[in-house]
Amino acid sequence: MGNGRGIGIDEPEFGYVILSIAVSWLMNFFLVLNVVKARKKYKVSYPALYATKDHKLSAGDMNTFNCIQRAHQNTLESWAPMTILCVINGFYTPVYSSLFMITYSIGRVVYGTGYGSSGPDGRKFGGMITHLGDMPQLILAFYNGLSLAGFLG
Repeated sequence: MGNGRGIGIDEPEFGYVILSIAVSWLMNFFLVLNVVKARKKYKVSYPALYATKDHKLSAGDMNTFNCIQRAHQNTLESWAPMTILCVINGFYTPVYSSLFMITYSIGRVVYGTGYGSSGPDGRKFGGMITHLGDMPQLILAFYNGLSLAGFLG
């Protein structure tokens, strides 16, 4: 894994980190487009974050819109910490860090697609993929931090 010394941002391997973060922006854009299309389809205007009974939708349509919106909101709750971990880990283990970020991003697309099309049960597979990216990224942060602090050989 890492050598404890880190790499510079001008090293070719750090390019993978930058590219993986760019991929995550595409993931977010995909989820935003899903929400924009759902807002138009179900006539849920801003500033309303979620559909309510005031929107005069069927229970099914209200649930579908809210699942699409929730998939994006849920992603926003973890995206910033993942990006920070990706950059920090990228200084020490850039290939692993970028691989985990891309896995996370793929998981969020699958999560958003499943949640929007099949409700809460539809998000499970995407959630599993997401955790194949975010949990190793967190573990990697501990590994890199402990290594840099001299606790690991």
